[in-house]
Amino acid sequence: MKNRLIYTFLSLLCLLFTGCQDWLDVSPKSEVRADDLFSTEAGFRDALMGVYTVMNQKEMYGAFETCLMDCFGGLVQSCGNSSAYMLNMDLESATLRSGFASMWSQHYSCILNLNELLEYLEKADRSIFSPGVFELLKGEALALRGFLHLDLIRMWGPVSTAGNLGRPSVPYYRQAGVTAEPAQTLSDAIRMAIEDLEAGRAVLKEYDPILEEDWEHTTFVTSTTGTGITLTGDDYENLGFFLYRNYRMNYYAATAAIARAYHHVGQYTEAARYAREVIDSGKFPLLDSGETGSMGYWLMKEAMFQLYKRDFESEIAIKFYEKESTAVSTNNRLVLYRSAIFDKDAAIPRDWRAVYLFSGSQFIRFDNGSSAVPILRVSEMYLIAAEAENDFSYLNTLREHRGWEGIEYSHENDDLEEEIEVEYMREFLGEGQAYYYYKRTGKNQLLISPNRDHTVLFDLEYPDSELEFGNVISKEQESKES
Repeated sequence: MKNRLIYTFLSLLCLLFTGCQDWLDVSPKSEVRADDLFSTEAGFRDALMGVYTVMNQKEMYGAFETCLMDCFGGLVQSCGNSSAYMLNMDLESATLRSGFASMWSQHYSCILNLNELLEYLEKADRSIFSPGVFELLKGEALALRGFLHLDLIRMWGPVSTAGNLGRPSVPYYRQAGVTAEPAQTLSDAIRMAIEDLEAGRAVLKEYDPILEEDWEHTTFVTSTTGTGITLTGDDYENLGFFLYRNYRMNYYAATAAIARAYHHVGQYTEAARYAREVIDSGKFPLLDSGETGSMGYWLMKEAMFQLYKRDFESEIAIKFYEKESTAVSTNNRLVLYRSAIFDKDAAIPRDWRAVYLFSGSQFIRFDNGSSAVPILRVSEMYLIAAEAENDFSYLNTLREHRGWEGIEYSHENDDLEEEIEVEYMREFLGEGQAYYYYKRTGKNQLLISPNRDHTVLFDLEYPDSELEFGNVISKEQESKES
């Protein structure tokens, strides 16, 4: 293999060992040759942590794929002039086209760097690794590759009805380098994503500390003693890699992603099985009444996977949800449909999300120093299980832990599909999942803003650079040929 160069802030990141955030913060180095980077355990760790750093940038989960995607799910009532192209779903907007292109390229940049990491792992001298580190690196990299492809599929693939399983979705890359791959069919792309998630999950099952009986999310967030070992100096540098497991891809995050993948293509039996495994683990308990005072923080304990972004509050809470009345925040401000989202069944007086995640019309979930970017939470597993098993009990349990105590929904009086749609609107504010609900189901009318045409995004065009490269064909051409 050629002695490739790994550039800038992706695979060339060093870890800082100066406090409890050390294994979550990274900073850039200059370029270095891959053979040099991958000659030490630290180099392998740096390469993996670099992928997480790119993932929490604003072009990916740090803004565009979470908060701003709420525009496409119909949850945003109004926004500042600088974000109007999002609200109007103006696909001719140069800014929006550029945003989608950046999302696409950042995903594949992460994927190709994971492939590079995996290739070097396979030929590495195992003696350079501390016990368990090689396995965590491999398990995380494999599962991340599947996870990142899955989100590309959900965005650029067709609506996941049975008739669309043979249509093109996105290219799938399992090799390092820049050899162009054609777009896989939706069915094949989902299969390949699940294969990678399963492969990573199998490795993590034997080595992931999150599976330890005494693992708790708070131990790994608030202290340096998550493994029961006091970590100082060199010990902290060596063992810190095993901390903060729900801030990185882990066994349960991979399991949840598999549930999401099966659910996306309507394979409900398998989706329910993986969702139940996450729920039944008891590792990610739903919110209790005593935790509502800092609800935005405590929702993090429900996360199987989140990303650490130190400036998340200033980048999101201030710029997009107007935590402070500044010119820049007013120009960007996203106003969510609080009343419309929560007025069904008079939810506002009782639903904790309506009460504690808003201050008037202002969305405050990410205030108070929030640094966690939510990626996968256990509440989604309850909704997947409810739909997959046609079972109201999962929905009732979730709502009980959102303030709806003593209120039971049933098939005799309620429409489960409708109630699940409502919960996707309420539960994932600021996470972007409402749009993916509509993309998965193919529903042509938004619950909250029914007059807004969101179906223009159901066949989202590939970035211009990909069309020019020739490894994919335009959605219009594909439609004519099919």
